[in-house]
Amino acid sequence: MRTPSKVEPIARLDPGEEAAISLAREVRADAVLIDDRAGRVAAAERGLTAIGLLGILDRADERCLLDFERVHAELPVDYRIDPALVKAMLERSRLRKLRRRGSDSGE
Repeated sequence: MRTPSKVEPIARLDPGEEAAISLAREVRADAVLIDDRAGRVAAAERGLTAIGLLGILDRADERCLLDFERVHAELPVDYRIDPALVKAMLERSRLRKLRRRGSDSGE
């Protein structure tokens, strides 16, 4: 695991989030994986694109690297996720599957 050469202190964030944002800026990353709202705001304020766990899972589902419905069922019960966002992602995953089936059958 790589650590940043200097960690920027950022109000309202824990040390892990500060380090993630600092390292992302240092290496000029395309995005930073961060779920916490305050962390996402801090990343955006520093010109970074923040992607949460659900965003990563959605992209992987889109690329057929995983099945979001199955992964969602295995997420920890105490993982705080906006139910409306999950519902939208489940629907998007189902629609992708239907489109794939349609294109596989030559329709």
